[in-house]
Amino acid sequence: MELHYTLTQEDYLEAQAVFAKSGGFAIRAAIYAFPVMGIVLIAAAVINFLNTRNWPFTVFGILWGALLLFWRKYSLVRTFKKEKRLQQQFDVQINNEGIELRNLNGRTTSLWPAIERFSESKELFVLLCGQRTFHALPKRAFAAGQAEQFRELLRQKISPER
Repeated sequence: MELHYTLTQEDYLEAQAVFAKSGGFAIRAAIYAFPVMGIVLIAAAVINFLNTRNWPFTVFGILWGALLLFWRKYSLVRTFKKEKRLQQQFDVQINNEGIELRNLNGRTTSLWPAIERFSESKELFVLLCGQRTFHALPKRAFAAGQAEQFRELLRQKISPER
């Protein structure tokens, strides 16, 4: 099976979200802790302002809270824009041995045993190859019926996300 696609910023953000949800406790805690702390800091700043009218703490709290709340998305968007290799066309070959991804910068081959698990969202297949590595394949790259074939191949070759 051959695929050809270019990742969009939305694909990249969705793949990162799928990857984060499928990671271990430490990854999920790190990713979700900052936004929660941001919300708490903003709420504390607003409550403090209502009680004391302390402008400096309120402004400081809201700015730092907003930074914590939105930092991850900002950081991922910035990474996607800076990493031109992510924006190049990918040519993918999928067979019984594994998956090969190629673009102008080179090629990556992952044999099925190297792929620990997979996850699927509405728009993507995400193949998880370790704690920090994954491949994102947009479903729009598949011809009619190929996505179902690929899903079945994934079920045969690797374990589904737990």
